[in-house]
Amino acid sequence: MKDPNKEFEIVIKDSDLTDLATNLGEIAIDSAMDDGILKDIPIIGSVINVIKFGNSLNRHFTIKKISKFLFQLQDIPPEKRLSKIEEINNSGEYQSSVGEMVMEILDRVESDGKPEMIGKLFAAFIKEDITFQEYLKFSHYIKSVYYYELLSLKHHNEEHNFFYGNNDGQLQGFGLTTNVIDEWGGGTAGPDATGSITQLGKDLVKYAMT
Repeated sequence: MKDPNKEFEIVIKDSDLTDLATNLGEIAIDSAMDDGILKDIPIIGSVINVIKFGNSLNRHFTIKKISKFLFQLQDIPPEKRLSKIEEINNSGEYQSSVGEMVMEILDRVESDGKPEMIGKLFAAFIKEDITFQEYLKFSHYIKSVYYYELLSLKHHNEEHNFFYGNNDGQLQGFGLTTNVIDEWGGGTAGPDATGSITQLGKDLVKYAMT
């Protein structure tokens, strides 16, 4: 039986992902509630058809996760994707292949907006905006932090780093925010500020949420 991790990596490396957008047309992935709409797209079906599922709900969410991830890579030429993935696979630094590592991440994240974030991060890695280590690190943050807490990172002052989101322990624990409000730079935080966003937090917003 075919290995779904290898099939997934083949899709990432070699497929013309613009076909994904063409097949979906104007239908948003979240609106395609019938599994068949997505499963019958060849590049999705080639992966899904070799995965063993325990129930239909698990299958449904897996299809949507893979679709959302791949949708973020459609503008990157296959040869560029192939080159970067082979570079990592041949480096000897990791015990697992790129396909296996990405599939494991997608399997562990929530099915709302997190697969899209993971896809944007992977696109940033392929474009060499971040390293593969940074991709794995940021993916870990996304996997671990409640989705809507992650989104709150976007509520910050770019110039002075004042943070206006829900500054809970998870964000601070991963070094994405602090509870310190520094007004020495000349800015005024205002009464709604809950702390400061760190450069790590700003990078996560830049590469995973824009």
